[in-house]
Amino acid sequence: MASVKLLSEAEWFQLIGFVNSSGRTREWRGLEPSTSGFPHRVWRRLRDLTALLLMGEAGLRVGEVAGLAWVDIRWGDEWLRAVRVRPEVAKGGRERLVPVSARLRQVLAVLWEIRGRLGCRADVMSVLTNLRGRGPLTVRQLERVVGVAGKAALGRPVTPHMLRHTFATRLLSVTDLRTVQECLGHASVRSTEIYTHVTEEGKQRAVEALSALQEPVRDLGSSPAAGPQGPRPTVSP
Repeated sequence: MASVKLLSEAEWFQLIGFVNSSGRTREWRGLEPSTSGFPHRVWRRLRDLTALLLMGEAGLRVGEVAGLAWVDIRWGDEWLRAVRVRPEVAKGGRERLVPVSARLRQVLAVLWEIRGRLGCRADVMSVLTNLRGRGPLTVRQLERVVGVAGKAALGRPVTPHMLRHTFATRLLSVTDLRTVQECLGHASVRSTEIYTHVTEEGKQRAVEALSALQEPVRDLGSSPAAGPQGPRPTVSP
Protein backbone atom coordinates (compact mmCIF):
# COMPACT_ATOMS: atom_id res chain seq x y z
CA MET A 1 0.00 0.00 0.00
CA ALA A 2 1.34 3.43 -0.90
CA SER A 3 2.53 5.54 1.99
CA VAL A 4 0.27 8.43 2.97
CA LYS A 5 2.24 11.60 3.59
CA LEU A 6 0.83 13.81 6.31
CA LEU A 7 1.78 16.10 9.18
CA SER A 8 2.00 15.07 12.79
CA GLU A 9 -0.30 16.78 15.28
CA ALA A 10 2.59 18.96 16.47
CA GLU A 11 3.59 19.90 12.92
CA TRP A 12 0.03 20.89 12.01
CA PHE A 13 -0.27 23.26 14.95
CA GLN A 14 3.23 24.60 14.31
CA LEU A 15 2.28 25.34 10.70
CA ILE A 16 -0.92 27.26 11.40
CA GLY A 17 0.66 28.94 14.43
CA PHE A 18 3.49 30.27 12.29
CA VAL A 19 1.15 31.69 9.65
CA ASN A 20 -1.19 33.15 12.25
CA SER A 21 1.62 34.84 14.18
CA SER A 22 1.97 37.48 11.48
CA GLY A 23 -1.72 37.97 10.88
CA ARG A 24 -3.36 38.56 14.23
CA THR A 25 -6.49 40.63 14.09
CA ARG A 26 -5.21 43.19 16.57
CA GLU A 27 -2.73 44.35 13.91
CA TRP A 28 -5.48 45.70 11.65
CA ARG A 29 -8.48 46.48 13.86
CA GLY A 30 -9.14 50.20 14.04
CA LEU A 31 -6.90 51.10 11.13
CA GLU A 32 -8.31 53.21 8.33
CA PRO A 33 -7.51 52.69 4.63
CA SER A 34 -5.52 55.93 4.67
CA THR A 35 -3.33 54.72 7.54
CA SER A 36 0.30 54.25 6.65
CA GLY A 37 0.96 50.55 6.30
CA PHE A 38 -2.68 49.57 5.85
CA PRO A 39 -2.39 45.86 6.42
CA HIS A 40 -2.32 44.19 3.04
CA ARG A 41 0.45 42.04 4.47
CA VAL A 42 -1.73 41.08 7.44
CA TRP A 43 -4.66 40.35 5.14
CA ARG A 44 -2.45 38.13 2.99
CA ARG A 45 -1.41 36.16 6.04
CA LEU A 46 -5.05 35.86 7.09
CA ARG A 47 -5.97 34.68 3.59
CA ASP A 48 -3.17 32.11 3.66
CA LEU A 49 -4.28 30.90 7.10
CA THR A 50 -7.81 30.48 5.73
CA ALA A 51 -6.47 28.38 2.86
CA LEU A 52 -4.56 26.12 5.26
CA LEU A 53 -7.58 25.67 7.53
CA LEU A 54 -9.92 24.87 4.64
CA MET A 55 -7.58 22.04 3.66
CA GLY A 56 -6.42 20.94 7.12
CA GLU A 57 -9.61 21.42 9.18
CA ALA A 58 -12.28 20.91 6.51
CA GLY A 59 -10.47 18.50 4.20
CA LEU A 60 -11.17 20.39 0.98
CA ARG A 61 -9.16 19.57 -2.12
CA VAL A 62 -7.04 22.41 -3.48
CA GLY A 63 -9.34 22.81 -6.49
CA GLU A 64 -12.35 23.02 -4.18
CA VAL A 65 -10.64 25.73 -2.14
CA ALA A 66 -9.86 27.69 -5.30
CA GLY A 67 -13.52 27.51 -6.34
CA LEU A 68 -15.00 28.41 -2.95
CA ALA A 69 -17.30 31.45 -3.00
CA TRP A 70 -18.77 33.47 -0.16
CA VAL A 71 -22.25 32.17 -1.03
CA ASP A 72 -20.99 28.72 -0.06
CA ILE A 73 -20.49 29.78 3.56
CA ARG A 74 -22.81 32.78 4.00
CA TRP A 75 -26.55 33.13 3.40
CA GLY A 76 -27.51 36.77 3.53
CA ASP A 77 -26.11 38.04 6.82
CA GLU A 78 -25.95 34.58 8.37
CA TRP A 79 -22.92 32.32 8.54
CA LEU A 80 -23.58 28.72 7.60
CA ARG A 81 -22.34 26.00 9.94
CA ALA A 82 -20.89 24.08 7.01
CA VAL A 83 -18.96 24.73 3.82
CA ARG A 84 -20.92 23.85 0.70
CA VAL A 85 -18.77 22.24 -1.96
CA ARG A 86 -20.70 22.84 -5.17
CA PRO A 87 -20.91 20.15 -7.88
CA GLU A 88 -19.07 22.33 -10.38
CA VAL A 89 -15.97 22.47 -8.19
CA ALA A 90 -16.22 19.09 -6.41
CA LYS A 91 -14.35 16.07 -7.74
CA GLY A 92 -16.76 13.89 -9.68
CA GLY A 93 -19.48 16.52 -9.31
CA ARG A 94 -20.40 15.16 -5.86
CA GLU A 95 -21.80 18.03 -3.83
CA ARG A 96 -21.26 17.84 -0.08
CA LEU A 97 -21.47 19.87 3.12
CA VAL A 98 -18.47 19.93 5.44
CA PRO A 99 -18.90 21.26 9.01
CA VAL A 100 -16.76 24.29 9.85
CA SER A 101 -14.65 24.43 13.00
CA ALA A 102 -14.98 27.37 15.38
CA ARG A 103 -11.46 28.49 14.50
CA LEU A 104 -12.19 28.48 10.77
CA ARG A 105 -15.48 30.37 11.27
CA GLN A 106 -13.64 33.06 13.22
CA VAL A 107 -10.95 33.48 10.56
CA LEU A 108 -13.55 33.60 7.77
CA ALA A 109 -15.53 36.26 9.66
CA VAL A 110 -12.46 38.46 10.00
CA LEU A 111 -11.55 37.95 6.34
CA TRP A 112 -15.08 38.97 5.31
CA GLU A 113 -15.03 42.03 7.56
CA ILE A 114 -11.89 43.53 6.06
CA ARG A 115 -12.56 42.42 2.49
CA GLY A 116 -14.40 45.62 1.51
CA ARG A 117 -11.87 47.86 3.21
CA LEU A 118 -9.12 46.50 0.99
CA GLY A 119 -10.89 47.57 -2.20
CA CYS A 120 -11.86 44.09 -3.38
CA ARG A 121 -14.05 44.14 -6.47
CA ALA A 122 -17.71 43.65 -5.64
CA ASP A 123 -18.20 41.20 -8.52
CA VAL A 124 -15.40 38.90 -7.31
CA MET A 125 -17.08 36.62 -4.79
CA SER A 126 -14.25 34.13 -4.36
CA VAL A 127 -13.25 33.63 -0.74
CA LEU A 128 -9.54 33.59 -1.55
CA THR A 129 -8.38 36.24 -3.98
CA ASN A 130 -5.18 37.92 -5.05
CA LEU A 131 -3.95 40.89 -3.05
CA ARG A 132 -6.08 43.45 -4.84
CA GLY A 133 -9.18 41.30 -4.84
CA ARG A 134 -9.40 41.35 -8.61
CA GLY A 135 -9.57 37.59 -9.11
CA PRO A 136 -9.51 34.25 -7.32
CA LEU A 137 -6.35 32.45 -6.39
CA THR A 138 -5.53 29.65 -8.81
CA VAL A 139 -4.67 26.09 -7.87
CA ARG A 140 -1.02 26.77 -8.65
CA GLN A 141 -1.01 29.87 -6.44
CA LEU A 142 -2.60 27.91 -3.58
CA GLU A 143 0.00 25.17 -3.95
CA ARG A 144 2.66 27.85 -3.64
CA VAL A 145 0.99 29.33 -0.54
CA VAL A 146 1.07 25.92 1.16
CA GLY A 147 4.59 25.12 0.00
CA VAL A 148 6.06 28.43 1.17
CA ALA A 149 4.33 28.13 4.55
CA GLY A 150 5.64 24.61 5.00
CA LYS A 151 9.21 25.57 4.16
CA ALA A 152 9.12 28.56 6.51
CA ALA A 153 7.38 26.85 9.44
CA LEU A 154 8.67 23.28 9.22
CA GLY A 155 11.72 23.48 7.00
CA ARG A 156 10.31 20.98 4.52
CA PRO A 157 7.91 20.90 1.59
CA VAL A 158 4.19 20.63 2.34
CA THR A 159 1.49 20.05 -0.27
CA PRO A 160 -2.28 20.65 -0.19
CA HIS A 161 -2.92 16.90 -0.34
CA MET A 162 -0.76 16.38 2.76
CA LEU A 163 -3.09 18.75 4.61
CA ARG A 164 -6.13 16.80 3.39
CA HIS A 165 -4.49 13.55 4.53
CA THR A 166 -3.75 15.14 7.89
CA PHE A 167 -7.38 16.20 8.29
CA ALA A 168 -8.66 12.72 7.42
CA THR A 169 -6.30 10.95 9.81
CA ARG A 170 -7.05 13.31 12.70
CA LEU A 171 -10.79 13.05 12.05
CA LEU A 172 -10.70 9.27 11.98
CA SER A 173 -9.18 9.25 15.47
CA VAL A 174 -12.39 10.76 16.87
CA THR A 175 -15.15 9.45 14.61
CA ASP A 176 -16.15 6.60 12.31
CA LEU A 177 -15.06 5.76 8.78
CA ARG A 178 -18.42 6.66 7.23
CA THR A 179 -18.26 10.23 8.60
CA VAL A 180 -14.73 10.68 7.25
CA GLN A 181 -15.90 9.43 3.86
CA GLU A 182 -18.73 11.98 3.78
CA CYS A 183 -16.45 14.86 4.77
CA LEU A 184 -13.84 13.94 2.16
CA GLY A 185 -16.38 13.40 -0.61
CA HIS A 186 -15.19 9.91 -1.49
CA ALA A 187 -17.56 7.97 -3.76
CA SER A 188 -16.54 4.70 -2.13
CA VAL A 189 -15.58 3.92 1.44
CA ARG A 190 -12.69 1.87 0.03
CA SER A 191 -10.93 5.13 -0.85
CA THR A 192 -11.24 6.18 2.79
CA GLU A 193 -9.97 2.90 4.24
CA ILE A 194 -6.36 3.91 3.53
CA TYR A 195 -6.57 6.11 6.62
CA THR A 196 -7.41 3.14 8.85
CA HIS A 197 -4.04 1.72 7.83
CA VAL A 198 -2.37 5.00 8.81
CA THR A 199 -4.04 5.11 12.22
CA GLU A 200 -3.19 1.45 12.92
CA GLU A 201 0.45 2.19 12.08
CA GLY A 202 0.32 5.12 14.50
CA LYS A 203 -1.05 2.89 17.25
CA GLN A 204 1.69 0.34 16.66
CA ARG A 205 4.40 3.01 16.84
CA ALA A 206 2.90 4.36 20.06
CA VAL A 207 2.91 0.91 21.68
CA GLU A 208 6.47 0.25 20.56
CA ALA A 209 7.57 3.62 21.93
CA LEU A 210 5.92 2.85 25.25
CA SER A 211 7.60 -0.53 25.35
CA ALA A 212 10.99 1.09 24.79
CA LEU A 213 10.52 3.18 27.94
CA GLN A 214 10.02 0.12 30.15
CA GLU A 215 12.82 -1.79 31.84
CA PRO A 216 13.91 -4.95 30.05
CA VAL A 217 12.13 -8.05 31.31
CA ARG A 218 14.58 -10.20 33.22
CA ASP A 219 14.69 -13.97 33.49
CA LEU A 220 12.54 -14.47 36.54
CA GLY A 221 13.79 -18.01 36.98
CA SER A 222 17.48 -17.17 37.36
CA SER A 223 17.86 -13.54 38.38
CA PRO A 224 18.28 -12.75 42.08
CA ALA A 225 16.42 -9.49 41.42
CA ALA A 226 13.30 -11.50 40.76
CA GLY A 227 12.67 -11.61 44.51
CA PRO A 228 12.57 -14.45 47.02
CA GLN A 229 11.30 -17.72 45.68
CA GLY A 230 8.99 -19.77 47.85
CA PRO A 231 9.05 -23.52 48.11
CA ARG A 232 8.32 -25.42 44.96
CA PRO A 233 4.68 -26.40 44.98
CA THR A 234 3.94 -30.08 45.20
CA VAL A 235 1.48 -31.68 42.91
CA SER A 236 -0.54 -34.61 44.13
CA PRO A 237 -0.55 -37.55 41.81
